[in-house]
Amino acid sequence: MTDLVDLVHRAQQELPYRFSAYEALVRMQLGGVRRLARGIVHDSDAADSIAQDVMLRVLNGLPALADAERFPAWLHRITVNVCRSHLAREAREADKRRGLNNELGADADVAPEIADSPADADQFAAMLRPLAADERTVVCLKLLQDLEFGEIAEVTGLGLSAVKMRYYRALEKIKLAMDFES
Repeated sequence: MTDLVDLVHRAQQELPYRFSAYEALVRMQLGGVRRLARGIVHDSDAADSIAQDVMLRVLNGLPALADAERFPAWLHRITVNVCRSHLAREAREADKRRGLNNELGADADVAPEIADSPADADQFAAMLRPLAADERTVVCLKLLQDLEFGEIAEVTGLGLSAVKMRYYRALEKIKLAMDFES
């Protein structure tokens, strides 16, 4: 952790004139951001785009980060918020497509399917499929980022009991889905 904090301090001091510490920070954190985003949105291409957006926000906001030790929680919060924005935008677009289908006389109950991708082959992504976005977020923060429930509450803005409830309900849904498939 001290290496990360030292790197964050260096990046804060260098920016906006030099980028070597920021680039090292990106190399260190990009894989985790991408995994978290992929777990939440279930789309590899979107996860790559989200990760780039997150790192751009880190570049812009890093000089103003008051406590370098809070960097991991800050980074997770940015990632979760960008994922939420992405999912909300997708939902709006899906609603528009359904509205267009209704205007054209198409079946209103037909929702556009997510195209098969390498992410669908991933067992973890398949396991998370039955979960709602907020449940996927909590599970991904717990399992992929190894955060404690208190940290997840801070990142998501939920209460501690709500985080625990979502996590355990998500695990139950996963278990039921796996039992159903067996």
